[in-house]
Amino acid sequence: IHDRTLTDQRELVDAVAATVSLAFEKERLQAEVRAQYRFLETIINTVPSLLSVVDTQGRFRNFNRAVEIASGLEDRDLIDGAYFWDVFISHEEREAMIERFHEAAPDFVAAEYENTFIDATGQERVIAWRTAPLVDESGNVVRIVAGGIDISDRKRREVDLQRQRDFANAVADTIPSYIVITDREGIVVPIGVNRAFCDAFGKSVDELAGTSILELVDPRDEQSARLAIAGAANGVPQAERENTWIGR
Repeated sequence: IHDRTLTDQRELVDAVAATVSLAFEKERLQAEVRAQYRFLETIINTVPSLLSVVDTQGRFRNFNRAVEIASGLEDRDLIDGAYFWDVFISHEEREAMIERFHEAAPDFVAAEYENTFIDATGQERVIAWRTAPLVDESGNVVRIVAGGIDISDRKRREVDLQRQRDFANAVADTIPSYIVITDREGIVVPIGVNRAFCDAFGKSVDELAGTSILELVDPRDEQSARLAIAGAANGVPQAERENTWIGR
């Protein structure tokens, strides 16, 4: 339904229609952008990795839910605008971190590092970080994107495993029995002998590593020892046996 006199003003009608269509297209594009932003925001807040954006002064400008959890600060307002090192760097390392940050300006080249800190709840955390600069049209760095993975549990397992190893090594070095660990070919593995074994043969742990255990066996018993190693390497149960070895 339109004014019939507009039939004689086709150019005016086309101009008005074009203007209206531009407005509709703009609204459609904005709706698509908003939908994509919501989709991306949902993904970023769902992933367990820490994702954050800081400015060239080191202040948080954006971050996901994982950052809040790792910091121990449940209120976003306590993180937004705060300095990165005030949230994720321990007090002892803070000054060094600030100095490194300012030395990285203005390029802020990509970097990787780990740091240990105590979060706001008093829990010790270890974060593995990776950073990359975000530049504008002129190539100037305007933001730094920092992604991190909370490896606290893995570090704790590594510490526990090391303690178990230290305990096993302490026990092995205390007992008077000879202990030696070799590969399938009879080659002594790194840290594969205990103290009693080293004392008996007059060689250090490093000297024995990589050598064949058969070099220490009396030549008359070499074949028997070789068969025993081959059988054990192939899962054949080995009976207790006696051999003559050549000590220091």
